[in-house]
Amino acid sequence: MAVAGTGLAAVAIIVAMMMGTAVPAGASTHPGGIMARSWHSVAVVPPPITKAYPRSEAGILPPANPAANIPPDPNFFTSCSSSSLDESQVCTQATLQAIANARAMEGLAPMTLPADWYSLTPSEQLFVATDLERTARGLPPLSAMATVLDQAAAGGAAGNSDPVPPPGFPASMWTSNWAGGMGSPLEAVYLWMYDDGPGSPNADCMRAGDPGCWGHRDDILANFACNPCVMGAAVNLSAWQGSPSWAEVLVDTSGSPEVDFSWTEVLPRLPGGPGGAGMLAPAVGAVAAPGGKGYWIASSDGGIFNFGDAGFFDSMAGSGSSSPVVGMAATPDGRGYWLVGSNGGVFSFGDAGFYGSLGTLQVTPSSPVVGMAATPDGRGYWLVGSDGGVFAFDTDFYGSMGSA
Repeated sequence: MAVAGTGLAAVAIIVAMMMGTAVPAGASTHPGGIMARSWHSVAVVPPPITKAYPRSEAGILPPANPAANIPPDPNFFTSCSSSSLDESQVCTQATLQAIANARAMEGLAPMTLPADWYSLTPSEQLFVATDLERTARGLPPLSAMATVLDQAAAGGAAGNSDPVPPPGFPASMWTSNWAGGMGSPLEAVYLWMYDDGPGSPNADCMRAGDPGCWGHRDDILANFACNPCVMGAAVNLSAWQGSPSWAEVLVDTSGSPEVDFSWTEVLPRLPGGPGGAGMLAPAVGAVAAPGGKGYWIASSDGGIFNFGDAGFFDSMAGSGSSSPVVGMAATPDGRGYWLVGSNGGVFSFGDAGFYGSLGTLQVTPSSPVVGMAATPDGRGYWLVGSDGGVFAFDTDFYGSMGSA
């Protein structure tokens, strides 16, 4: 595959922008920094796929992309430093809220951070945030940070350019992203995921139709085979004109590189995650796994607790949602599930598709929603209110007790 914009070319454009020289029509600067990216497919026969990872029907996945940039709301640039590393709670919470608002437009739950987020290194935080965007859409996580790839990312961060894997590193496909001028890795991930089209800080997307438009997002959501897939991440705190410079390289490999931080270390620390903290809110329901050899329990704060062969595909615990979760339903293959809030909001995980909610219909229920049920094929669902009113989404309506 041809390279869709390289780091060196992008940096040349960025420097022209920052120096105040003429730039192509449609180019723009951004108060939070600038970005570049690369995509490479290595000319070798890919290794056989030994794992089947379902692609979620919730969220927007490549080759589709958002219709337009989503400006951060709230504007975390006013809460975060652009000249130094910013690990403050004010910056973190503002950026998380912006991510939650952007995700809601895709029918996805807010991002929830592991309990030890503030004890992670900035590079580990970048790795975790990248994986949280992948797993929220049913894509396999990058299994670990590989030491040699961390070193490669450090070189990219120091040089303000896309990192590349070292010579000889076994890779069937790799992608990389770079961003400069922002203090938090969550800011970088937000811009890569939600503000990457024409008019954004993306230096490879000067105008509509440029091949680099939404390229950072495509990199993060690459559909790797993962036998396994690994990552390198790094930050240089002063490389971009005295400000932080962030870099990541994502690699689909058939090798077994030395790793220094793994996704399995993260999972127990996710709210509601497997092996994590105990249930911090009342249970609101349980759903059996399709094979009858496991089940899930959901709590009112959106925590998911899986047992037996029931898989964990993320949760809403720790998201601070104002509407308590009141029920859940599982997909027919057991590789995803839905949660529903008392206000009729629906959140999809794994391969569960998002087919709408009372919010998308701009409907305020006359009584609180108390549960949901999925259709046998998983292509729709019903919500039910405490008065017996039923709301059908991508399925038939057969009546209700709402007017009885």
